[in-house]
Amino acid sequence: MRRREKFFLSAVFLSFGLFGLQYIPLDFRLLGIGFFLLVTYAVTAWALFEDLNGIEWLTIVPMPSVYALAVAVFYYLLPEHIWTKVAILVFFGVGMYAILLMENIFSVAKARGIQLLRAGQSVNMFIILFVCFLFSNTIFSQNMNWLVNGVLFFLLGEILGLFALWPMELSRTLSAELYRRMTVYGLVLAQIALLMSFLPSSIWSQSLLTMSASYVVLGVETTTMQGKMFKNTVWEYLVVFFISLIAYFSFAMWK
Repeated sequence: MRRREKFFLSAVFLSFGLFGLQYIPLDFRLLGIGFFLLVTYAVTAWALFEDLNGIEWLTIVPMPSVYALAVAVFYYLLPEHIWTKVAILVFFGVGMYAILLMENIFSVAKARGIQLLRAGQSVNMFIILFVCFLFSNTIFSQNMNWLVNGVLFFLLGEILGLFALWPMELSRTLSAELYRRMTVYGLVLAQIALLMSFLPSSIWSQSLLTMSASYVVLGVETTTMQGKMFKNTVWEYLVVFFISLIAYFSFAMWK
């Protein structure tokens, strides 16, 4: 079976799995999501198995599972409308197929340079930001205290930081420099979450600001790793974040 056929079948199968989650009783919902997470990991391993080795079981295979988890937990927050559910399922399937293609690029690029690597890195950044937004929306919607929010966002930053930064170097091991950059990203997200835990703004505005901060921090980190960090680049990212801050404080729905 060709790889693209594997990716397509995997995306369709997992989309039906996401659809089935809504029929799981409330008492078993967390168990169902956990099982869906494991199934996604196994399906991804099957689809990408030919080129996987070493560190890639940690840096490549888990990413589709994290994406599936983000969509699954957000799925329950959506209104009970059939067309909304269908739209999310279609979007999930297309996104999963794109992620599998992207991860295949990274798996191949570790051994030899390919022209699609830059495109894969760009798609990866978009997916990371989207996942960050979904998790942020889900976490803030739970109305937990500031300490729990801080811890959860730090862990979120560590995980997403790994998936965002490792493809920039495609190393066979996780370097100390990579850990440092992941930690910086996690701390930034944690600090923003702590701040917004005390601000009575809407969940959507909080999630958008968190995503904007992720774009700035990860953009600076990845640009630095590529050796393309210049003064103008820093200012461009700062302008984006300041505009996001202004929009947040200007248009947030205050309670």
